[in-house]
Amino acid sequence: IISIENGIAYVYHNDPDNALNDKGGSPARTALNDYLKKWDILEFYDSGLTTEKIKNEANKYWHKKFSFATFNCRQFIKKITGKEIHEKRFFDKHLR
Repeated sequence: IISIENGIAYVYHNDPDNALNDKGGSPARTALNDYLKKWDILEFYDSGLTTEKIKNEANKYWHKKFSFATFNCRQFIKKITGKEIHEKRFFDKHLR
């Protein structure tokens, strides 16, 4: 989930490799430039959400830890944006 904050693009994401954040969960906010050094963007669409809405929604789940079964990347995106990821490579990338 990309958010522009003070002219800087950030990605809100939930990944099993993330260090635990300040609330003990796995979601993170990373500068887009740094995110792209490690990950590919698999789908791109306008969520229609404001920066404030993204931040507020992400904060609701900031304490949760990554789980392939109950709180994975796809589920995090759906909880924040209400939209499903349809890209097949999503699972290929995470199940290697």
